[in-house]
Amino acid sequence: MQLYQFDMESPTKEIEEFESTALKYLQPEQIEKIWLRLRGLRKYKKTSQRLRCLVKQ
Repeated sequence: MQLYQFDMESPTKEIEEFESTALKYLQPEQIEKIWLRLRGLRKYKKTSQRLRCLVKQ
């Protein structure tokens, strides 16, 4: 298993390649759970609030 680390200087193509590869191995119900969690984060305006919510999950 290869670990990826991305930062603000990471090339967009590299990030897109990782995303498409990672999603290929997820089960449909896992993808749905991820989207539900992300939608739940939209209600938080500040990044610190979003991070706090993720930590609690």
